[in-house]
Amino acid sequence: MPFNLKSRILLVSPGDKMYTGFIVNSMMGIRNLSEFTPTKLAKTRLPKGITAQYQDTEERLWQKLSLHELMQDEEFLHIALE
Repeated sequence: MPFNLKSRILLVSPGDKMYTGFIVNSMMGIRNLSEFTPTKLAKTRLPKGITAQYQDTEERLWQKLSLHELMQDEEFLHIALE
């Protein structure tokens, strides 16, 4: 994923000893979910942490990322070791 003007670095610290950063290509900010229509998740394997998918009024798809779910995944936590 190339870094561009809409890209952001999202920092997460679920505890005292763990710091994690994500590069995301776009962020919505705080919105009311009533502005979006829930859609069914694809039957194919989704990336870990994706818990829901929504469509906006412009028919763009948005995925909900659960940082809590990612922080519980051992494979994700050891990604920097690879």
